[in-house]
Amino acid sequence: MAHQRAKSTTWFMSGQGESCKEACRKVNLHCTEAAWPDSEHELQEIAKEVGYECEEVQSGNSEYDPSAADMHCGWQGYVPRSRAGFSRCAAEPPSFSLRFCPCSETAEPKDLFNCDTDFATWRVDWSASKKDWCCKSKGKGCSGKQKESGKQFNCAAGLSNWEKAWSDAKKEWCCNEEGKGCKGSTTSAPYDCIAGHSNWKRGWSDGKKTWCCENQHRGCPYQVFGTGNAIDARRMCGKSHMRLPMPETELEEKALKVSVRAAVSMSMLSNEDGAKAAGIWLGGSYSALAGKWEWDDGSEVTAETTKAHQLNDGEHSPNEAAPWLAMRTDGRWVASLPDRKLSVLCRVDGK
Repeated sequence: MAHQRAKSTTWFMSGQGESCKEACRKVNLHCTEAAWPDSEHELQEIAKEVGYECEEVQSGNSEYDPSAADMHCGWQGYVPRSRAGFSRCAAEPPSFSLRFCPCSETAEPKDLFNCDTDFATWRVDWSASKKDWCCKSKGKGCSGKQKESGKQFNCAAGLSNWEKAWSDAKKEWCCNEEGKGCKGSTTSAPYDCIAGHSNWKRGWSDGKKTWCCENQHRGCPYQVFGTGNAIDARRMCGKSHMRLPMPETELEEKALKVSVRAAVSMSMLSNEDGAKAAGIWLGGSYSALAGKWEWDDGSEVTAETTKAHQLNDGEHSPNEAAPWLAMRTDGRWVASLPDRKLSVLCRVDGK
């Protein structure tokens, strides 16, 4: 009998080659072993929830399933009896694959270790995992390398629920270093990125989508669907009744930029060989007949946008060989050859 997925579980796509344990940690949540799909239908529902189009679904039968690669999905995870205690959350897929990850909204246990016990001899008596947890959670047992890295906590992660979700050590550090999570403070995060997440595409305002995407990697208007050439990119988005980025307004450009930054931070913008992708495809091309840039919906790229992004200047001027519009990960728009393999981001919220 298929188990019911927990209501407190939110599904995310991992980065390429990334475990669900790491993917959930990046959004200040925790992977749960109790929510894996029991059928192809369940996976299709999960894919719909995260905005991913499964062109073909197979059983998979790998430790890292459910997963996806180039719109081909596997739903059934398999762990040999000899590894019955193995955590599927920790399984890492191949470098070109993404995982569907069930992340729990429950707060992390506060006391995985007692950081006062044997503190005088922590260098010798503590395990590596205890040193890591106590340093990050309590500020104790930190190696010289950890201290030199400076930033012990990500103060943007979990900010909307900092009073309940953060440890005392994190509250103290974030308050002292970044002015966040201070006791008695009347300021708080402008949005609760957990509330309404199941209906974020329609229920959230553009401002909330942008803020939550940038600060907690939730509700990103554009999401990664893979890599491909200019034609592949349009096919990938079109199959899901979505579109490539066509940013004409300041708000649309900001939504794209924060989505790209979120994807970069989660290591999702990379090619099949694991190398960083040079950029992403935009939904525009140059019409030699009309002598102007046009969006895929037939509208003209305005003169203001063309000038702002220097589309007709120097080495990035359009020509018959490179008529396709792309954007580097640093935000620069360029004229590109059609056969380049770039990342494909599709607008997933119906805008």
